[in-house]
Amino acid sequence: MTDQYLWRKGDRELGPFQLSEMRKMVRSGALGRFQNVSKDGGDTWSPASSFAEIWESTELITLPPPPLAVDWTPTIIVPATTPIDLDLGLPPVSGVPPMPPTRARGLGPAGFITGTTGLVLAVAPFLIWVTRYESGYAAVPLSFLFSAVSITGLAMSAVAVRRRPGGFATTGLIVGICGCALGLVTSLGWAVSHDPREDWIRRQTATSEADVQLARRDFTATLRRYRDHLPDDDHTAALERVTKDLMVLTQAHKRLLIAAASTPTFGEHFRKLDQLRTAYNSFREAVKIQDDLTAQEAIDRIGQSVTTLKELLDLLDLQQTRQITMDSAQAKFRDY
Repeated sequence: MTDQYLWRKGDRELGPFQLSEMRKMVRSGALGRFQNVSKDGGDTWSPASSFAEIWESTELITLPPPPLAVDWTPTIIVPATTPIDLDLGLPPVSGVPPMPPTRARGLGPAGFITGTTGLVLAVAPFLIWVTRYESGYAAVPLSFLFSAVSITGLAMSAVAVRRRPGGFATTGLIVGICGCALGLVTSLGWAVSHDPREDWIRRQTATSEADVQLARRDFTATLRRYRDHLPDDDHTAALERVTKDLMVLTQAHKRLLIAAASTPTFGEHFRKLDQLRTAYNSFREAVKIQDDLTAQEAIDRIGQSVTTLKELLDLLDLQQTRQITMDSAQAKFRDY
């Protein structure tokens, strides 16, 4: 008796169907493996995949014949215009240049990017140095670092040009040269020029030095007048005037040392305290001879203190006897 199959599709029972009909529904896709099928008239139901006779049939899938076992070697088709360098140790074919190494292609863009970065970064320090912009002048030494970046880009581009001229390699070479030149100019300019942030210190030092020269000239003139005893001069007024000029000279020296404390010329100005000591000795000798007074008594008469004068001369003595260094003396005036 021919097998009869029932197919449950949703709530409906379809069939009965012959085996050939069930196979046709499988091929058309109408019947799936997990849909319920009954072979005993609906007493029991099972997934369609459990009925081997429905699925195991050569009518459902046609399989291709197995490939023959052959020694297969892939064939690479290359256009005739593309040169190939297999690095077999053979001389290149005449008229066909060998393909450059792949890494040379990457060196060109890398050198161009590195050189451009160095050039762009070097512009800012150059402009700051040229315009003497005080607030940003501390960034000028970065030109040394940016020059190194440009040199790196230049070297990479030079290697790339040697292996594969043109394109990014040549452009990177030009950009690298420009970046190196700009960084070199900025670095040398920074090294030989003074810091604009110190201009006000230089101006203040120059002003204080002029004050010292003026005060020394006035003291020398009044001391000579005090010694000469001119007939129309008031001797007491002359003593007071020369004493005041000595105090003015002392304060001028102190202001000069304070102004120069942050400059390399401090030692030069500190050694000029020898001139203050010479002026003080001349004053002390003159008041002793003319009025039989000590320098301390003469200074006390005008109501001023001799502390600053003694402090400066004591520092000079300590430095000359090597009890303190010039750096220690400079640090003292830097704290004012």
